[in-house]
Amino acid sequence: MQLPSCGQKLGRHKPPAFGDHRRWLWLGLAVVVVVLSAHSAGAADRIVLRASTGSGTITLPCQIVDWTGREITVRLRSSSEPKKYPAEQVIAVETSKGRRHALGEELYRQGRVADAQRAFEEALRQEPRVWVRRQILAMLVRCAVWQGDYVAAGERFLALVRSDPMTQYFGTIPLAWNGPSSASAALRSRARVWLGNSSDTARLLGASFLLTEVEAQTQAHEVLKELARSRDDRVRSLARAQQWRARLQSGDVGRLELAHWEEDIERMPQGIRGGPYFVLGLGHELRREFDLAATAYLWVPLVYDENPRLAAHALLRAAECLAKMGNSSAAERLQREVIARFPKTKFAETAASRLKLTP
Repeated sequence: MQLPSCGQKLGRHKPPAFGDHRRWLWLGLAVVVVVLSAHSAGAADRIVLRASTGSGTITLPCQIVDWTGREITVRLRSSSEPKKYPAEQVIAVETSKGRRHALGEELYRQGRVADAQRAFEEALRQEPRVWVRRQILAMLVRCAVWQGDYVAAGERFLALVRSDPMTQYFGTIPLAWNGPSSASAALRSRARVWLGNSSDTARLLGASFLLTEVEAQTQAHEVLKELARSRDDRVRSLARAQQWRARLQSGDVGRLELAHWEEDIERMPQGIRGGPYFVLGLGHELRREFDLAATAYLWVPLVYDENPRLAAHALLRAAECLAKMGNSSAAERLQREVIARFPKTKFAETAASRLKLTP
């Protein structure tokens, strides 16, 4: 298992030197990037599309009617008839955004998550465009996860999926990966509701949080087995990865089994690989293969950081693995990165205590 070099597509390439970690945290990957530029309220939208043939791009001034995980629908200036393009052709989008929306993004970047959440909630009430409301809702999922409020995160995520079943923000799904070993009473109650839902996505959420609860384990296992055959590739992949969590509880995971997990991850849709890589790291750490564990963990904060809480945890565990290997300088750099990127989290507090700093 190797990390991609800067600017390369995902694949089997030379892994980064741990000393170059800061550079790697800002990877320029070939993924769909949403560029929200500041325009006046009446400004036209603009989209950049990958040409359907060849390697060129097409820039279109337009009005965006809708943008889902399946397609983008626009009204061109030269025509009043909407035109549709496959979502995978979208390279960038420029549009206006409200003041509260922009403020929420800035506060989120600063780590002021509670303030960001309030700004996004107000922005959601003010924003009339459905496709922009989905972007805001995805940010509210991230805010709730960052603050450990998985009930709110789950409900907001399910609202997002109801609005767009093929959502491009599916990677924000707030599943349990390393716990919680004991969910709160409110979360257990809501997880049971999700487990009884007709939606595969809701059932996946419920099974995830009940997998470690003694009174509900059997039902959660059965639901995951069923979901591992779901017609939705994202649900199917994540259900399998959730089953790996149960395998880790046995304390006996073989190297060949972990190799199969890695191969499975590399076949998954890219946007959902963060949690599975975290579980892979846990497996290698269980076997005391600290170099492989650190590499698996680093995929999460470097590439698949849709879940900020999981990214912070993975970065801290990678630091701990490096420390166990005797690479104290690299471990310290990663601990400082946890504090810088994920302030006011328990992971930043742990990193600061080990560095004898005040986060």
